[in-house]
Amino acid sequence: MTLWARVLAAGGIVSLAQRKYSLAASDFLRVSTKITEDPWPEVISVKDIATYGALCALAEYPRSVILEQIINNNVFQQHLDNVPHIRDLVNHFYNSRFSKCLNMLEAMKATLRLDVWFKPHIASVFKSIKQKALQEYVSPYLSVDLRKMAPAFNTTVDQVELDVAELIQSDRVQARIDKANHIVYARQSNLRVSTFEHALRFGRRFIRSTEGAMRQLNMNRYNFVAEGGKGGEVGLGREFGRGGFFGGAMGYGGEV
Repeated sequence: MTLWARVLAAGGIVSLAQRKYSLAASDFLRVSTKITEDPWPEVISVKDIATYGALCALAEYPRSVILEQIINNNVFQQHLDNVPHIRDLVNHFYNSRFSKCLNMLEAMKATLRLDVWFKPHIASVFKSIKQKALQEYVSPYLSVDLRKMAPAFNTTVDQVELDVAELIQSDRVQARIDKANHIVYARQSNLRVSTFEHALRFGRRFIRSTEGAMRQLNMNRYNFVAEGGKGGEVGLGREFGRGGFFGGAMGYGGEV
């Protein structure tokens, strides 16, 4: 195998140890080696690279990147051929089959507890994957019934409510929970209304600015000046009369 493949594998292990799962995924996904060849037999195997890379990516990457970097990555797909259950896990997650995905994660725990590199990260990586699954489930809808959501995650209504509440508190989901009816309601800004309100505010500012400019123009035109006198009287220029100033230029038709 190439030196570069070993560098990437080592970098992935270091990032994993530092709990920098996004960087770890990036390194593992870029390791290129033949599917029959272990890059560093005494340190890490091709199966390890596929497992670590996929799990870290599921924990950190958005769906678009999972599609590009794993599902459509021919080189990494060759690695996944050595661990078909990991490939199935990725496909279940990407296709929103969260119940099967979480069942597979639970079944993997016993084996991963024997893994020298991944054992310390089981809890944090698996929790992040579950939270992403919850977020993926909730985000497309304006409201979600927790009683229907619970079976999709192999859990109880109370537990899924706690899980969603944690996402809300961490600002990963913009929603509120109706505890009485077990409904999650999305807090989504109405783009149509906000755009209209913005246009209305801009229009009002434009009108005020235009009226002010027109007043100033007519004041200059009719030699309209303020005079310091009792009660704040104003003086009118020689050409100002009925219909002038606001009435003539502005169309108001009144007297000043």
